[in-house]
Amino acid sequence: MEPGSRVGRFRIERPLGQGAMGNVYLAVDPAIERQVAIKIVRTDLTDADRRDEVETRFLREAAVSLVRNGETTLQEINRVTFAA
Repeated sequence: MEPGSRVGRFRIERPLGQGAMGNVYLAVDPAIERQVAIKIVRTDLTDADRRDEVETRFLREAAVSLVRNGETTLQEINRVTFAA
């Protein structure tokens, strides 16, 4: 994703990192001008055959990060479909 791109209401600022499941970006919630991190799951992991598995793993990872880091705030989880 390029800086300035939008994911829902969030504006992408820059990449923060990448892992086995996807990429993480620094973004801004323009409604409250707050920086957030957004994880975008790799598209090759989201085919119909594996979608439930990947979603379950993603949610489990989010829950674990909340337990490990008392400062992490999970604000929302959304599905966003990107045009090809």
